[in-house]
Formats: sequence, structure tokens, C-alpha cells
Amino acid sequence: MASGESEKGTWLGLCRGEEGDVSVARDLLEHALRGLNAEGGVDKAWIRQAEGWLEELNRNEG
Repeated sequence: MASGESEKGTWLGLCRGEEGDVSVARDLLEHALRGLNAEGGVDKAWIRQAEGWLEELNRNEG
């Protein structure tokens, strides 16, 4: 994504409150992380990215 480009419509945009409800984003990310961790064999980069988004969500709300 180019610098300065809107993240609206992306997970990150949702997490940063550009659209939607932050609590919904948190719930979706937590659910996705549980699923990814349960499946095993999932690319760890995806899990780290989702964890990062969840951390950012928590920071922004706090």
C-alpha cells in the first residue's frame, strides 16, 4: 500500500477505526487468531500480523 493511501476497507483500516466499530474488529481478530492457532500449519506471519493488529487496537482504545 502506497504511503498516504487510505486503509479504508482493510483489516488495518477497521482496526484503526477508519470504519466500523472497534469492538467488532477486536472480536473478529480474536476469533480469527483462535482459529489460526487451532489449525496449525498456518503461516506464522499471518498470525503475527493479526496479533499486531490486535495489539494496535488495544493501544488505540486505551
